[in-house]
Amino acid sequence: MVMIREARRSVRSEAHEQAAEKREAILKAGLEAFFEHGFKGATIRDIGNRVGLNSASLYYYFPSKRAILLGVMLRGMEELIELARRVVQAAGDSPANQLLELLEAHVAFHGNRRKEAVVSEFELRLLPEEHKLQVIGLRDQYERMIRGILRTGIESGVFRTVDVDLVVRAMIWSCSSVVQWYRPRGRLTLQDIARYYTQLWVKVLLNPNLPPFVIDESPGKSAAS
Repeated sequence: MVMIREARRSVRSEAHEQAAEKREAILKAGLEAFFEHGFKGATIRDIGNRVGLNSASLYYYFPSKRAILLGVMLRGMEELIELARRVVQAAGDSPANQLLELLEAHVAFHGNRRKEAVVSEFELRLLPEEHKLQVIGLRDQYERMIRGILRTGIESGVFRTVDVDLVVRAMIWSCSSVVQWYRPRGRLTLQDIARYYTQLWVKVLLNPNLPPFVIDESPGKSAAS
């Protein structure tokens, strides 16, 4: 009986591993299809053909095309968050070093994972609200990491005083923008670009020797003025 139970357990484990591998293959195929044709243009049949599955078999792993899109986006954000955690931890206690390493990793991630970045940016609006909130929740988690580093740096006197929320949005936008224009055969390598961007943010905009940069919130001051 013990041998039978162990054999059954081994079969279940192997089946679970194979299912996980197939799900991963479907996510990769979905990413390719969404990037090439957009979410609306991509079809379940096309995604299935890329992994050797018919539509009915594919639905065994994912209930819908939108579920595949959600999986692509969640996987990308989870991997970015995990990468950020690793580089921040390796950077030690210095907020400046943490920010340098995190932003450099951010630029490299988006340059190397252009398809995921483009799909996540332009197809998010097509997810149902509850699924959209899952992705936004991970984005918020990632932004909180950066805001935490900035606030620590400001409080310790390493960084100049800035509007943290505005700076984080600007950082993420500028560093993520490489997906729109970076090309591997261009004048600069991705590593060069990542280092330039991080040096710009950390050593110029957040230089404690420069005066504080604050927004005038006096009464009657218009945000557009």
